[in-house]
Amino acid sequence: MARILVVDDEELIRASITAALCRAGHQVTTAEDGADAVDKFRPGRFDLVITDIVMPRMEGIETLRALRQLEPGIRIIAMSETEADHGFYLKAAVALGADGKLEKPFTAAELRLIVEEALALPQQETAALWYRHMPDWVSPLSAPADPSNPHQTPQDLRLRNN
Repeated sequence: MARILVVDDEELIRASITAALCRAGHQVTTAEDGADAVDKFRPGRFDLVITDIVMPRMEGIETLRALRQLEPGIRIIAMSETEADHGFYLKAAVALGADGKLEKPFTAAELRLIVEEALALPQQETAALWYRHMPDWVSPLSAPADPSNPHQTPQDLRLRNN
């Protein structure tokens, strides 16, 4: 099946995701934070990355950007707890090019479903292209997909145009 890189600073979450994905027939590599993920990442080595957003050393938004620079077409699912921030980090991740989002806590069935959906996407440069060309001084969290609608994401725009 697919080769998946799972990035999370919590060992129990990495182990749970790994177990669910291995049962589904996938090959899983884990990383404890974004810096570890970038160290393990090589273009063509993975079909999908699942990354937490809030982590030490290198958080998920920085990880997403770094991985897109290494391989623009890599499929990425962002995951985070949404209770404290009302889903802001996940919305930002999707706006910045994540191909999907997963709210913690989630079930193994929900994980398998979003993985299947992400793997079905064509592996090509995604909505993150505009972000990769932004100057470094622009804050990734300050640039909504549509300035007139701060809650709209590039994914919303793709779905509407299809």
